[in-house]
Amino acid sequence: MNPTNTTASIQEMQSIQKSGKIINALNQVKNLKSELDKILDALKNKQQTEIEMQSNEKQAASVQKPVPVATVQAKQQVQSPNIRTRQFQQQNSRNFAPRQQFGTRPQQQQGQRPYAGQKPAAKPFGAKPAPAAIELATPKKSTARKKDNAKVYDDKKVLNKKAQLMRGYVEDESFDEDKNVTIRRSKGHKETTTFVAPAITNAVITKENLTVKELSEIIGKPVTELISKFMILGMMVSINSNIDFASAELVAGELGVTLEQKLDKSAEEKMVDMFDSDADEEKDLVTRPPVVTVMGHVDHGKTSLLDSIRKTNVIKNEAGGITQHIGAYTITVNGSKITFIDTPGHAAFSAMRARGAKLTDIAILVVAADDGIMPQTIEAIKHIKEAKVPMIVAINKIDKPEANVEKVKSALLEHDVVSSEWGGDAIIVPISAKTGQGIDKLLEMILFVAEYNNLRANPSRSAKGVVIEALLDKGKGSVATVLVQNGTLKRGDNVIAGTATGKVRAMIDDTGKQVKSAGPSIAVEILGLSTVPKAGDAFYVVDEKMAKRVADERKNQEKLGKIKSADLSVEALMDRMHETEFKHYNVIVKGDVQGSVEALKESLATVQNEEVKVNCIHGGVGAVNENDVSLAAASNALIVAFNVKTEFKAKVIAEKYKIDIKNSKIIYDVIDFVTKKIDSMKTPKYKEVVQGHAEIRAIFKASKIGSIAGCYVLDGKLIRGAKARVMRDGNEIYNGQINTLQREKNDAKEVLAGFECGLTLTSFNDILQGDIIECYSLERIN
Repeated sequence: MNPTNTTASIQEMQSIQKSGKIINALNQVKNLKSELDKILDALKNKQQTEIEMQSNEKQAASVQKPVPVATVQAKQQVQSPNIRTRQFQQQNSRNFAPRQQFGTRPQQQQGQRPYAGQKPAAKPFGAKPAPAAIELATPKKSTARKKDNAKVYDDKKVLNKKAQLMRGYVEDESFDEDKNVTIRRSKGHKETTTFVAPAITNAVITKENLTVKELSEIIGKPVTELISKFMILGMMVSINSNIDFASAELVAGELGVTLEQKLDKSAEEKMVDMFDSDADEEKDLVTRPPVVTVMGHVDHGKTSLLDSIRKTNVIKNEAGGITQHIGAYTITVNGSKITFIDTPGHAAFSAMRARGAKLTDIAILVVAADDGIMPQTIEAIKHIKEAKVPMIVAINKIDKPEANVEKVKSALLEHDVVSSEWGGDAIIVPISAKTGQGIDKLLEMILFVAEYNNLRANPSRSAKGVVIEALLDKGKGSVATVLVQNGTLKRGDNVIAGTATGKVRAMIDDTGKQVKSAGPSIAVEILGLSTVPKAGDAFYVVDEKMAKRVADERKNQEKLGKIKSADLSVEALMDRMHETEFKHYNVIVKGDVQGSVEALKESLATVQNEEVKVNCIHGGVGAVNENDVSLAAASNALIVAFNVKTEFKAKVIAEKYKIDIKNSKIIYDVIDFVTKKIDSMKTPKYKEVVQGHAEIRAIFKASKIGSIAGCYVLDGKLIRGAKARVMRDGNEIYNGQINTLQREKNDAKEVLAGFECGLTLTSFNDILQGDIIECYSLERIN
């Protein structure tokens, strides 16, 4: 069975099982939803029934009439016709009623109703009237009325609203439409006001993500209802779960609320709006110097051209005669200033060249007349076209006898660079940086193009610009070379560049002098930033509070970017599993400037073979210190010190833990060194080289040695200690080593073809006549 098919079938079964689990989970969610709907319907029906019962009782109470008191008395008399009251006389009275005789009916007393058929007794002459009787019970008439009233008051529904309010049975509630509030009055005439929010149909969200609780507060819906809606959509969320706007909009639409997203401006957006160049008034704009970038292939004469213009000799200071980082210089020609930016031409510095093209006004493409178009020349043309800046082609080294200017012009046509002489836009000037031929014309063309493009800026506003290069100096701290694009940079200004903030403590121009201010198109070094910014970062002059807010936002965005960039898909997981098959060669890069560190890291990241990959675990600006060595010891890494020194303590620790530190000033030397290192880490691969064959023709037995094979060498040679295999009838029965080899009772290192010999095999004695012994060796092929 094919393992590939088996793996595929297993993966299909796993995917089917996963899909089955997902379907079962969805079915359970649907069943749960249906049960919730049933419970909600039952609650609604119960509530409706109670409301109807209450309304019916209220109607019945309002129709019911009060019962007359006489009717109540009559009913009581009918129910109890023989009710008698017990009477007592006053204690101070001396007259007592006559004693009743046994068997006789009692005489009628005053205040009593006579018996049926009995006449009222006559009062004796001269007798005093009997005192009034004191009854314990209340009169029947009042008793009936009070009982009736108690019965009425006990029924809350019979009382009017005012009586119920006075007795505290209910609360008075009214809705004020003008104020959109509900007013409740309870016993004691106390009022409480409660705000009643109207039904929400439209809502606005001012951020990218929000929690379920925040969405509930915005649209005025219960959290439980929102969670049930999300469950129907297949999203298992809690009250604190973060949701995006698309999901929130979908759920809110299901609940009848229309969501609208209006994001608030971030601190960075507000800062960018502050520096909008369109806000400059025409009267404040002045002509500024052009920023010119020199680009081209390595060793085509870019820095030599700048030397000829500046009348200096910078190229001697560059390692290997190659520019290792961006340099900025300002010169004056006929009273006009021009700022030049020199970019490296080596392949590793493509990102630096791209940054140079984006911040320039005019690009000079240097092409050697003897070499013509080269790979970095093509790359430079691409960067210039992407930046959409005017191009001036300087064909250098025309002083050489093999120079061919027309051939270079024809080669430029293949890359859509057409000379102005042939109807194109590119200005082509033949020059010789060595002799100075054509330099004046080149400068005239630069000023002409700058005047044609009408380059202007506002020097009276806060400065903004670009970080060209940055480094960490042991004495000065963070040093950034910046190009002011608009406004004026002054000493003491608060600056933000990337996540680095700080106050400008000092400014140094390209000649090494300290200056107090720098206007548009002027490049200076600034000191005082908290950290080393990245080359290419934009810098702005803002107040300290704004700088802190923007820096915090950028740090948070970097963290979120790392989280979002973590791909958790199955494909990414498989790729990471595939990467684990590689061996990793860890490298720590330390350089003099940030641009060089970035270029080195990007170049080393591409260095790999079929087994080993380079992993840059750390990169920084400045000398190699103790922390770098400790990290290298923990991760078994190589330290690359590019144009920087190593501290004394770091050297001692490196010698103790045997950490390699590669010091270099040329980038391709570092790349070659690392390439050799990873090649040596590859797993050795060998191939078999057959040395010769021999036939066993006799077998000798020795008690101490074992079986000795008497052999005849058929071809090649047999070598003592070499690998050997024994073949019998075409099948291999032993694979080991030749232990001893003798010829005519003498030890021999090797025996050539056509000679006889005796030999023994390591840990093998089961040999027969006719067996073939094949002698071979292993040679490493990688």
